[in-house]
Amino acid sequence: MTLDAHSPATLERARRDLFDRHFDDPNFTGCAIGRRRRAGAVLDEPVVVAMVVKKLGEGFVSRRRLLPKTIGVDGASVGVDVVEVGRLARHGRASGPIPDRLRPPLQGGGISNTHGSVAGSIGCFVRDDTDGTINILSSNHVVGRMSAGAKGEAIAQPATADAGGTAETVAKLKRSVAVSTTATDNLVDAAIAQLDDQSAYGQDVAHGLMAPISASHPVVGMVVAGDAGTNCFLTPIGHVLQQLKVSLLPATSSSPCTVAATIGMHLEKVGRASGYSSSTVDALAAQVKIDFSAKQDRSDVRVLSDLIWTQAFNLPGDSGAIACQGGDGMTFVVKPRVDCPILGAVGGYYDLPLVDDNPLTSKARDEFFSQSLTGNLLISVLYQNSQVVIDRLQGKTADADAQSYALSYYDRYHDLLAGVLADPDSTVTVTDGNLSDVLNIILGMSGAYGVGEPVLTPDESNAALNLYDAVLSQTLGMNRAQILAYMQQQDVYQKVVDQASTVPTVEVTGPVSAG
Repeated sequence: MTLDAHSPATLERARRDLFDRHFDDPNFTGCAIGRRRRAGAVLDEPVVVAMVVKKLGEGFVSRRRLLPKTIGVDGASVGVDVVEVGRLARHGRASGPIPDRLRPPLQGGGISNTHGSVAGSIGCFVRDDTDGTINILSSNHVVGRMSAGAKGEAIAQPATADAGGTAETVAKLKRSVAVSTTATDNLVDAAIAQLDDQSAYGQDVAHGLMAPISASHPVVGMVVAGDAGTNCFLTPIGHVLQQLKVSLLPATSSSPCTVAATIGMHLEKVGRASGYSSSTVDALAAQVKIDFSAKQDRSDVRVLSDLIWTQAFNLPGDSGAIACQGGDGMTFVVKPRVDCPILGAVGGYYDLPLVDDNPLTSKARDEFFSQSLTGNLLISVLYQNSQVVIDRLQGKTADADAQSYALSYYDRYHDLLAGVLADPDSTVTVTDGNLSDVLNIILGMSGAYGVGEPVLTPDESNAALNLYDAVLSQTLGMNRAQILAYMQQQDVYQKVVDQASTVPTVEVTGPVSAG
């Protein structure tokens, strides 16, 4: 997609103006240049994408902090779209599917500085333009200790966190690009480490999960940071190569094996923490505030500019991973396998054995919900709001009638859903009876039948009923595969976002249409 309605210079001035105006607002994460989203559609209207920690109604924001709907610049009126992006932090440490000792070291494998605690990913191998040596490319905060590392410090593969605290050195820190604590135009968080054995490297990707870098599979950027939800930011590879004075190994004078990001471009990467994933470019020229402190306590917030924004692409521990052009754009990361936090509270309230169903809910999350836009949104909403549910139900029990109804639904659907989840090709379809049961459950939890105490607030009940009418009722006659395709549709995703964002008790982190 192009951004022809305004010149790049006009859009950039509008973006910078918004950033400068709201930089000191703690609820303001940053901004970028993208396209307006409305009613699930991506429109041909370039806008400044304003990123906030929590999107609030106009009545809850002072006039000084209120984000404008348009920005006037160069005689043009540039629109503003507001999205929720949580507080950003460096992405390191957490382990994942590629903790292996790789010999030779390979792109996507784990790596760390033996003097630090942050573990990340081998981005790729590069040639130092100043002396021709072969080096590992990764994030500064992973191998360079955020420029605190001294030249010659040992770099380990696998990361020491994956090797039980032991360190097997494969390279030495050579140089890094400093990220200023005061500047707002930092472009790069990157460093290189020179291989100890200059012949001990391969250009394949760990576990063969992705094609190697080439002219037909060019590099777009490097993973630098993300939030606790789905948002991920990449540094354009051109900035990295220029500031570190290096070249990609397959590069030639006629083909640098790089490509500039464009909105809607498909991306794919392999990283230590999440393995393979593919998503799309949502916005460009992002300027954001990132917490680089060890404890992520906001004590070391620095600004990076001209970043690429994508979603459901990485996990903590993927920092340094290289993103290439390619993939299907919808192989999203699967969140770490953890027990569902609300099963105990809900099970205790209705006297149901839900805590025994953690394997089933994990299977539903990992093999069904995580494979669509709407599914990933629902996973995020569930975990972000789990404490609200726990606090509301903990230590309480429903009356006997409500427990009896709950048990009847549990007995009716437990084995049916388990069977559908076990068979990706299941031909079981949604019936009128299924939809009627869902509606009765919503009404019962709302207190409409006078059985027990309501467990949903009026706002929650209205949103649930609206979603039933607009989204759930449309699944009549669909099987598992058809429902999954339906949940991937942008308009379905947007309907869920729009309804959830109207409920004061529900926190939603993710894109929220402003219009």
